[in-house]
Amino acid sequence: MKFARVVSTLKVYLTRSNSYLTIINSGMILILLARERWQVSMSVAILLFIASIVGAIILGVIDHRLGIHGGELRIASVRNPVIIKMCEDLEWIKNKLRN
Repeated sequence: MKFARVVSTLKVYLTRSNSYLTIINSGMILILLARERWQVSMSVAILLFIASIVGAIILGVIDHRLGIHGGELRIASVRNPVIIKMCEDLEWIKNKLRN
């Protein structure tokens, strides 16, 4: 059981780090594309990368404000066996308290 918990924790850490690696990788590709394709200076390419990060943050805020992320979490939690068990336990407790 302890092994599964360690593996699960490491998997969560790996998933979180993948998000950051994706951002870094996208920035590197954007900088290379800007330098080679459009013949811009390094400072302009870095500004494009920063602008793309700001744009992604704005999209994330819009996503959050529209409730899309919350909806995704609700759908994912419905399939989560831990949440299902907790809900069943709560229902059992409520039934016990009523009777």
